[in-house]
Amino acid sequence: MVHCLSRVIWFLLPIGELASQIIEIALMLTALGFLYLFLKKNRRFGIDPTEIKSTQLILFAVVSSVIVYVVSFWTNWNEGNNVGEQFFDFLSCVLLLVILLDLFRFRKAEQEQMLLARLLKQEQEQREMSRAAVEVINRKCHDLKHQISALRHQSEADQERSIAELESAILLYDNLAKTGNDDLDIVLAEKSFFAEKLGVKLQCIVDGKAFSFMRTEDICSLFGNAIDNAVEAAAKEPVAERRIVMLHTAARGNMLSIHVENPCAVKPQFADGLPMTSKGDTDYHGFGMRSMRYVAEKYGGVLSAVWEDGVFSLDVLFVQNG
Repeated sequence: MVHCLSRVIWFLLPIGELASQIIEIALMLTALGFLYLFLKKNRRFGIDPTEIKSTQLILFAVVSSVIVYVVSFWTNWNEGNNVGEQFFDFLSCVLLLVILLDLFRFRKAEQEQMLLARLLKQEQEQREMSRAAVEVINRKCHDLKHQISALRHQSEADQERSIAELESAILLYDNLAKTGNDDLDIVLAEKSFFAEKLGVKLQCIVDGKAFSFMRTEDICSLFGNAIDNAVEAAAKEPVAERRIVMLHTAARGNMLSIHVENPCAVKPQFADGLPMTSKGDTDYHGFGMRSMRYVAEKYGGVLSAVWEDGVFSLDVLFVQNG
């Protein structure tokens, strides 16, 4: 591409062969630098070494490049070297480069779609495990209430202290969110225990009945990922009193919104409207936000994320028809 462009300049301007070679080198360095900066800034192309190993892409690149070169050589040999021919070759190279970038982007999107499907399946399996765990906990709590009632008749001080501790632990389960949606209740119960373990308070005002239109695995994916990300970020807050995650849902008319808010001292980097993962391995992390956006768009919704004054906010808006 650079060679053809330099030949066009050589034809149009009164310069010698040496000047043409210098221009070609300068154009090559400029093009490589621009391409590097462009691909680094525009992460949506998602080109990484693992995809470059694709045999189909490499074969297409080699074959198409050889065809362009052979056609260019043939036209030079038979038709003569002129501005029109060089400019046509230049455009052919540009078109080839655009096609290659689109192929990389398509392959990246295809891989992400497969991974998202895999994540959703794993989250469904996790939900089933969580349901079983919650049922066991509820049964144990029921049994403990009767045991505590029997122990009340004993007078030893250490038994009374143990009873008070057991009652306090049971209250944790009794205070779990009751949203009117069994699937959402299970997710919130599991995430409440997760938040408590990290010293984070989870505050929920949720109408689970409003989300009856969503599939179980989608509820787990959307709310589970949102709370996980918020709790992990809030746990890094140095001030213990500010380690609070707020989850609110609201329905007005045919609009249904989800709002998640958590403290976040350091502004995250954004790419394609989503915060990038702070974990080192981007091949296996950072798909949570994309999974949430995938679920939102699946039901005709939109997802947005904003950081402002040390607070990170995630909003999902659905428009319900009928």
